[in-house]
Amino acid sequence: TVAEPLLYRESLIGVIALHGGTAGRRFTEQDGVLLRLFASHAAIAIENARLHDSMQREMTERKRMEGELRDSETRYRQIVETAREGIWILDAEGRTTLVNQKIAEMLGYTVAEMSGCPLVDFVHVDEHASLSAAMARRRAGIAEQVERVFVRRDGSALHALVTTTPLRDDTGRFVGSFGLLIDI
Repeated sequence: TVAEPLLYRESLIGVIALHGGTAGRRFTEQDGVLLRLFASHAAIAIENARLHDSMQREMTERKRMEGELRDSETRYRQIVETAREGIWILDAEGRTTLVNQKIAEMLGYTVAEMSGCPLVDFVHVDEHASLSAAMARRRAGIAEQVERVFVRRDGSALHALVTTTPLRDDTGRFVGSFGLLIDI
């Protein structure tokens, strides 16, 4: 009987053994060389099969997670698009990153027209000073509810109750504000 370890990158992953049978066949040095060569190839094949299985599991898990993410995004998009309140998200500089259709209708613009515009462009001039102070409170982490006067596209005033919340990234850095608007 002769045995050879199955090594992959110096890690033992198995052993291959050959038995000479009942006739007691002796193995030659050349048999040993062939066995070592076979063991080396077998170890590589076994490790490749393990890696393939691992990759298949990862791909299956990734596809599952991507599907869950798509479902979640669809649910949240549906909430934003069907909300009866105006939804407004600003970046750290006060520029519009997201508005829903409701707020666009309230102000007489399209969602695309509002995207990227500073909030100050839609707030009545008499509100600019209080808006700056409110943005400073957002940066400080303060959420609040305020009445604010906005200017519609046609120049008329929109009086709204605004609930605002600061937005932070994973490190706690201020990245913007979330606002929920109700026409009062």
